[in-house]
Amino acid sequence: MDNMKRRMAAIDVGSNSVRLMVAEIGENDAIAPVSKELVMTRIYEGLARTGKLSTVAVDRTLDAINILKDKARQAGAASLYCFATAAVREAKNRDEFLARVRKETGMLIDVLNEDEEARVGFIGTQEQGPRGALDIGGGSTEIAIGVGHDVHCSVSLRLGAVRALEKYPLGDIADGLALEAMRQWVSHVFLTEGAGARECAAKLEDIRWTGIGEIGRAHV
Repeated sequence: MDNMKRRMAAIDVGSNSVRLMVAEIGENDAIAPVSKELVMTRIYEGLARTGKLSTVAVDRTLDAINILKDKARQAGAASLYCFATAAVREAKNRDEFLARVRKETGMLIDVLNEDEEARVGFIGTQEQGPRGALDIGGGSTEIAIGVGHDVHCSVSLRLGAVRALEKYPLGDIADGLALEAMRQWVSHVFLTEGAGARECAAKLEDIRWTGIGEIGRAHV
């Protein structure tokens, strides 16, 4: 490895999965991804009903963190940062979860608030000029709008893939009425909670939007 470069890693404890990215940091702090891993854990499962992270979901997540922590070290990461988003942020038993993580994995988890999560997605798009980032997660969806590295506004919607399926279970064969109910719910959330983002976007011209998800990114 070039002496001017160093490897760092981050673990994202999301509502639907735990993800790892290992990257090389070069001159002028340029970031070049080396490897990515994803483990499906669905830690949000049951949270909407009980308000708490279930023991089974926590066990899956702890296993995933340990696996990905080892992969980060094997990849030569000199440092490892771990953060969590909507599911852990909302859980009534988040402190118990964080204590178990520290005891069983040795990791300290930084729980991002809504604004921090939106800004992370915005910065990660690495686009230039006026732009918006739409980060669709398992438990929440973040919208951030700005120019360059400056975020003009951000919003976190209580809307996500796992949350939607917890609210409107579809089964193996999607039911038309359930899909329509889900669509109306999504529209309502965007119209109400997303009003500020729409007003902010209207003030900028030629916005380039980037959708962020677990599979990849889609430009519009």
